[in-house]
Amino acid sequence: MPRLEHDNDVDVAISHKIHNERVLQGMSRKQLSAELGITIQQLGKYESGQNNVSASRLLIIANALNKSILWFYDNPAQTKKSTAHTRLCLEATRNFRKIKNRKHQEAINSMIKSLIEG
Repeated sequence: MPRLEHDNDVDVAISHKIHNERVLQGMSRKQLSAELGITIQQLGKYESGQNNVSASRLLIIANALNKSILWFYDNPAQTKKSTAHTRLCLEATRNFRKIKNRKHQEAINSMIKSLIEG
């Protein structure tokens, strides 16, 4: 298992987990910050690691994201912030799942395959 190099690596990992889980759940910063009762800017500071998250605030964030507070401390050395590519893949998956027509889903899948092959 990778080792933590600095004392604040856990804080950085927590900030990345907040960001990644928000994106994974399809929540905007505006939505999550409203649920937390904080500004969009403050949430951005938490997600970027600019500001550390207090224990009480982390509990509130965990509840808003439907996660155990312990989840934030699981494998901190292996946690990295999601990339633009990862976010795009998640968004495409969320949008694809919203398509109810099976034939439309198959058509989109065929188009993707043709782009890969072409």
